[in-house]
Amino acid sequence: MEPRTGVPSRSRAWPGPIGILVLTGITVPGPLLVFWVLDSSGVFEGSAGYSISLAAAWIISTALALAVFRRWAPVSLRSAVFVSRRPRLAGFFGSIWLSAVTAMALWPVLGLVMRVFSISWHFAEAGTAGRLATAVGFALVLLIGPVCEEILFRGVLLGACAGRYGPRRAIAFSGLVFALAHLPWQWPTTLIMSCVVAWWVLHTRVLFYGIAYHITWNVLADLLPTNPAELDGWSAWASFSMGTLALILSILWIRRSGFESGTIEDSAVHRTCLPETSVEERT
Repeated sequence: MEPRTGVPSRSRAWPGPIGILVLTGITVPGPLLVFWVLDSSGVFEGSAGYSISLAAAWIISTALALAVFRRWAPVSLRSAVFVSRRPRLAGFFGSIWLSAVTAMALWPVLGLVMRVFSISWHFAEAGTAGRLATAVGFALVLLIGPVCEEILFRGVLLGACAGRYGPRRAIAFSGLVFALAHLPWQWPTTLIMSCVVAWWVLHTRVLFYGIAYHITWNVLADLLPTNPAELDGWSAWASFSMGTLALILSILWIRRSGFESGTIEDSAVHRTCLPETSVEERT
């Protein structure tokens, strides 16, 4: 067995297609299955029972995914899921900014999808309102959910895919799986949002930035009272165009300036995505 601190070749370093499939199964249907068992068994009752069951499902699934990933990853779990680099305040501000401009660009898109599929805003808000009615539900929407989802999708799944298949395929695949974990009318926005935050995490090698991005997204999406389906043509176009332009310019500036860019030493995933040479040759 190869040492977990080494850098083996990409072909043997990370879980193959079956391993990726197992991690995907834990990531998407896993929380739903655990939630169904807890909710149907009546373990948690009362007004907060739904939120407690959902929070427990996310926590259990996250712990299971981390355990499975640790079994396969040839490097330390801390390094593989992007928590070995110390975050900085500037990076958190960058996460908030990227999340805000992404939301600005995608809010009209969500409104368009809601109109096409005749999704009522009251229906869309009903689940969120019910969760926010209790302290546990509030913590679920703004803390437990974002943290667990980021560990699962941008930590475990993105880390496993990037280590074996490279960053571009990892971003696309993790984004697709994240979108499928949501309601169908949310797919277009969650797919784009997930790809942006996955790119940001891979660029910085800091999972905490992805968590900050996700919390900001949930704050904007769940707490703002604006109905995206009621945006008129001019407002929708202005929001979409300005948000898209700001997002593109921000990404270009981040790439060009190297803002919060992680180095080879910051991530085992980054090292295994390099051409397959020995450690001595890389140094």
